Amino acid sequence: MKGTRTIILITMLCVSLLTASVAFAQNNTISEGGRFKAIANEKQLETLNRLYNTDISFGELVEAAYPEAMEYIPAQALQNMYKTKVIWPNQDTPSNTESTTQQADVTPQQVILVGHESNISPGQTIDFDSGSRVWLPYPTYKIPYISVLSTLEREGVGIVASAFEIDTNTNAVSASSSYRNPASDKYRTVGYHNGDFPPNHVPQSYSTVTSTSWKQAP
Repeated sequence: MKGTRTIILITMLCVSLLTASVAFAQNNTISEGGRFKAIANEKQLETLNRLYNTDISFGELVEAAYPEAMEYIPAQALQNMYKTKVIWPNQDTPSNTESTTQQADVTPQQVILVGHESNISPGQTIDFDSGSRVWLPYPTYKIPYISVLSTLEREGVGIVASAFEIDTNTNAVSASSSYRNPASDKYRTVGYHNGDFPPNHVPQSYSTVTSTSWKQAP
């Protein structure tokens, strides 16, 4: 009888562990419709650090670091991403919040303004995010594609955490995550922003980088 109970307990434990693993995977990657979001694991962080400061396109970077996202990226967006070189920040890149303004090559002409930013909140847990949002012609105006790759860098060490999010037919995307129990050191958030404008717009896409200043974690 004891042997039977032991087997049942072991089976229940295995099921619990399997369920927990599946839940973690589901929390780590979210996909629905045209939206995809993922939090980098150790292997993906190694890839990001290995490719840092290399001559690479944004499409190649996403393919290497977040290959599971490729099937959710529209063909035209992917084509533009492979044509766009990654702009890597250097150690002294100042904090910035950038906006890109693109004007339609149609009549009547219409201005589309997309704002971009990165944020960091250091503490026992570091919260970080990077996002892009359409402001003009109006805040709910949707463009075909927006992607944001957000990374948390530790000074002198490299990328220690990352999140990637894409969405289609949308007005905003924010890639965010948390880094628990950080070592006492300086950290910053860097955001890599990429997106596509509606047909007949010149240029067809945008790409820019935002970053915070270095912040001391306790």
